Amino acid sequence: MVHSDAVLEAIGRVMDPCSIGMGRPLDIASFGLVENIQIERETVTVSLILTDPTCFFFQDLKAHIKDVLLELDGVDQVRVELVTHTLWSPERMKNSTAPSRPVRLAGLTEASP
Repeated sequence: MVHSDAVLEAIGRVMDPCSIGMGRPLDIASFGLVENIQIERETVTVSLILTDPTCFFFQDLKAHIKDVLLELDGVDQVRVELVTHTLWSPERMKNSTAPSRPVRLAGLTEASP
């Protein structure tokens, strides 16, 4: 089973395209798009909140998340889910003066093998 730190590090390599367009590149966790990460054996599920429910970058983000996580030893399957019951707001962003890297998310859970 993959360790949660490796998953968080990999997620930190997925950049939010809107933040890049604004000239302040942030990874998706720092931008506040990651609602939850769940690890169950060889499957990692990432739940995302988009800045706009009609965001046309979702499929690109989904593909990039799958690519970086499938590179990890112990990950055989990746699911990326869209959270529709929670709205994104700027308050979800990490402090912009902090390094652009993911932090341990409150929703991160690891199932027993």
